[in-house]
Amino acid sequence: MTYLNLLPEKYAADVRHEKLIRFFVLFFTSLAAILTVTLTLLLPSYFSLTYEEAGIDGQIAAGRQSVGSKRVQEAENAIKTLNTELAQVAHYPSIPLTAYVKRIAEDTPAGITVTALSYSKSRGRFDLDGHANRREDLLVFVSRLKNETMFSAVDSPITNLLKEIDAKFHLSLTVNP
Repeated sequence: MTYLNLLPEKYAADVRHEKLIRFFVLFFTSLAAILTVTLTLLLPSYFSLTYEEAGIDGQIAAGRQSVGSKRVQEAENAIKTLNTELAQVAHYPSIPLTAYVKRIAEDTPAGITVTALSYSKSRGRFDLDGHANRREDLLVFVSRLKNETMFSAVDSPITNLLKEIDAKFHLSLTVNP
């Protein structure tokens, strides 16, 4: 196919130049429109995701902090428990137990036989079981123990006094702090 151009060469060059300018104007206008539409649609999503990421980062930090605070709370509870146990241990005397046993043995009259002696560290108390030949011997023994400054309380149940002779008894001696 042949084209016949009746325009003079100068006008034909101007037309080509004009076509080229229109092409570039159309290309850059289309490119600008596409970029504008793309940015308009994508920028809200970008900002939304940025703020959401900041919120998630805050939640992660709070979660880490709460795990750390749980650990601190557990450590504080363990320390409190140990402190109460230490206070209980410190509350009870530093006098050796043999001194208490020796004092009990010294206060035991002739008609009393001690059959069992136990010490509860948690309660700070001696439990004493024995046998009394006569009720009067038991009363003398209880009286001597009550007069001791090493014991804050001497508990003797009423059942200890039921028998006149050949009586089994139980005493609880609370250690004086």
